[in-house]
Order: sequence, then C-alpha cells, then structure tokens
Amino acid sequence: MADQSIIQQTRQAMEARLKELQPVIAEADEIRSVLAALDSAEKPTRKSSDGTTRRRGRRKTPSGRAARGQRREQLLSLVAESPGIRNSEAANNLGVAPAQISSLAKKLADDGEIERREGALYPRRADDYPKGNG
Repeated sequence: MADQSIIQQTRQAMEARLKELQPVIAEADEIRSVLAALDSAEKPTRKSSDGTTRRRGRRKTPSGRAARGQRREQLLSLVAESPGIRNSEAANNLGVAPAQISSLAKKLADDGEIERREGALYPRRADDYPKGNG
C-alpha cells in the first residue's frame, strides 16, 4: 500500500509540474518556428547562368504552374541533352521537386519515351525507333 501512495504522489507531482511548464514548452515551440524561419531567410544565394543572384530551391513560374505537357517536353529535352541524368539533377535543372521528376520519368518510361537504368534517365535508343518511310 505504501508503494501505491508514493507512486500516486509522484504522479500528481509530475502532472502538476508538467502543467506549470506548459507555457514554457509553448514558448519554446514558437522560438523554434522563428529560428526555422530565420534559417530559411538566411540561405545562401548563388549566381544563375545569366549572372543574376537567386535563392536556392525551386524556381517558380509566373503562374506557379507549368502549362500542360510543358514539364514532359522539358524533361525529354533535358534527357536528350544530358543522357544519364539523375532525377535529382533533372529536378534541380527544371526547378521542381525530385518526386515530380520521378513520377514523370516513370510515366515516360512506361510509355517507351525514355529509359530508366540504375537510377539514371536515358533517351530511348535510336535503334528502338520505328523506321521511317524511305
């Protein structure tokens, strides 16, 4: 019985202390949020190919979205220019999330427009293309 009383007293004391600390815990969460916002504002910038400075991260189109089929064409063009490019590199070049490239690359591979080998993207081999008339 004495053990139960000690356990109950300890539990009550811990619950009371936790209740006292709730405002401090909430403040700590707010401080973490502010620090995270400050960290993202301080991210280093780098020079673009045109010499302008831009922040790291995804590039946004003026409307926020690519036109229908635009990413597909951009990725096909990029893979043709840079055979063996990885999803992350393609995503960085196109200014989109790697998951978006992965999904698009899977669809293009399923459609036979590109090949995915060992984590890299390749144009479909020329000998796989149907022969033209003539």
